[in-house]
Amino acid sequence: MEHTSVWAIHDPILNKVSFDYVKKNMSNYTTHVNIMTEKYGSDQIEHAGQRYEELTIGEFITQKDPRKYVKWVDEDHGLKTSLKWVKSRLIRILGRPRGKTNWSFWLGFKGSFTSLHYDEEVTNLLYVIHGLKRITLVSPKDASILPKSSEHCSDDYIETKGACWFDIDIFNAAHVPRKTILVRSGECIQIPSGYAHAAENLEDTIAVSLTSDA
Repeated sequence: MEHTSVWAIHDPILNKVSFDYVKKNMSNYTTHVNIMTEKYGSDQIEHAGQRYEELTIGEFITQKDPRKYVKWVDEDHGLKTSLKWVKSRLIRILGRPRGKTNWSFWLGFKGSFTSLHYDEEVTNLLYVIHGLKRITLVSPKDASILPKSSEHCSDDYIETKGACWFDIDIFNAAHVPRKTILVRSGECIQIPSGYAHAAENLEDTIAVSLTSDA
């Protein structure tokens, strides 16, 4: 398993981005909310065990549903307006990766998760602003024998979405070699290129990720 380190940042400016901050500034903003209905399977709309619903941020935070999480990406209106400064701050702290750079903003309550997948991006940095994430990593060699979603690992899908999803509940697949890493508030981790990974929120968590294709 490739060495993976976690390092502390504890940026006081980014730490201002709490659930209360998001609710105060974006309460009426309507967004896609991901609903994890199971920990694997390829019969849902987007990828393994996932479907969507439209909610305002205020509704999402008030519900505090452990099955649900929000992921905003570069083109999302919310990131271009109320949270635009977060991207600039993140790049200032971590440095701008080479190549095409994208970023994502994550909101999830305790118990929410993303199922096992790998990303096409070469650089994948994850910074936890608040909360606690457990990251599960599976090496390319060990992941190569795991069942993949034929629909969500096609060349066209990966080219469009930049990810491949596995048809396996990695959280209960004890036979699969893996490494688990805890990433706490104020800490950052780099996901090794080509590694399959899954994330669980062990606390209500806000995180940001910075990726690039070089």
